[in-house]
Order: sequence, then C-alpha cells, then structure tokens
Amino acid sequence: MRKYYSLSCLSLLLFCLFSCGNTTSKVKCTAIDLGLPSGNLWADMNLGASAPEENGDFFFWGDVTPCSAGSRYRYIEDSYYTGGREVKYLKYITSNEYGVVDNRLILETTDDAATAMLGDGWTVPTLEDIDELLSCCTWKEVERDGIKGIALLGPNGNSIFLPRPGDYDPLYFNINDNGYAHYWSNSLAPKLSDEFAYTLAVTNTWKGTQLEKDEKYRVHPAMIRPVKHK
Repeated sequence: MRKYYSLSCLSLLLFCLFSCGNTTSKVKCTAIDLGLPSGNLWADMNLGASAPEENGDFFFWGDVTPCSAGSRYRYIEDSYYTGGREVKYLKYITSNEYGVVDNRLILETTDDAATAMLGDGWTVPTLEDIDELLSCCTWKEVERDGIKGIALLGPNGNSIFLPRPGDYDPLYFNINDNGYAHYWSNSLAPKLSDEFAYTLAVTNTWKGTQLEKDEKYRVHPAMIRPVKHK
C-alpha cells in the first residue's frame, strides 16, 4: 500500500504537469432547468470549460483553484509529496489514523470551487443532488463533435451533456481512454476512508457503461459540474 502512495504521488505530479494546466474560463455557466423536484439547476458545462463538450479544469477535492503544474493538495501534509510513510490530512478527518479529527464531512463554502469561481448560489453538487439526478433523469451514451459523453434528459425534456474523457490512472501516469469520468460531490466518503470523496461517475462494468455514485481519492484530480440551488 505504501508503494502505491509513492506511485500515486509521482503520477499526480506528472498529471498536473501535462494534463491539468487548463486556463480557467471566464465564460459563465448557464443554469439548465431539468424539471427536477427540488427545482435546482445544473450547469450546461463543466467548471472551467467554455463549451459543454470541453472537460474544463481538474481539481483536487476541496481545492478552489484548478490543478496546474506542480500543484499540491492543500489539505494533506507535505510529507505526502516527499515520500512520507504515513498519509496525514489537515482537514475533513473522521479518524485519527489520518490526522486530527474534525468530523467535517461536507465542503465548507470556502472550499467550494463552484462557489469561488461562479459566485453565490453555485456549488459543487451534494449527494442529494446526485441522487436526484440519477433517479429523475434518463441517460444514454452519445457523441458530440467527436467527444464521447453522457446525455442526461430531465423530466421536462431539457438535457445536459457530461464528457467522459477517461479516468486518470495513477499507475500509468496518464488519462487512459477507458471511458470513465469522475465529477466531484461536496461529500467526504468516510465509510470507505477519509482518503476518499464521493463522485458522480461514468464507469465501465461487466454490465456495460454505468452512470452512478462512486468514490475517488481526494488527492486525484477530477472534474466538477456545478449546481445552482434555489
């Protein structure tokens, strides 16, 4: 397991150097009404994108600035990047195995990239947002302008597109073309461990392509699809 941490550390730096250097877009997201029971609205594109087909920026979980060359996750001790044997976090901790317990499970406003970049009312999706999206919308695999993704159709007939560029592979130092995609939620996943946060994910299983709730290491960058709450 410790060898895995060393590999993921090195691969994370390479990923930031070659894959996460996007310039944050000044284009504001458009709020799409999908006809959801909550009345909440989903952005038409990813955070940092200038079109729905673009990946946008990649973020560490709880960071408000996009990943760029040499980025380090601000809520993990520096020893993680210098070959330390233990992984210790600085915030969002439920077990003393990972640092000083603060029992924070939900991103605070100051750690919400969607709020920081788009303003009040916009947030990283909650678990409730993701559950509602999955239960109320239908989806299918599509391709737009040569970009593979998922089209989600709301109860009122409006839709959004989620690009699926492939998931970042910490063992092979790249984004592989496996059809995966991870979008952060605002929730830690402590039932798995404090190292993980929940995502909305496009995955490939023996059942085929799935759109589901999943988990991801919070030090491995992922995309964000903002939600505007009423």
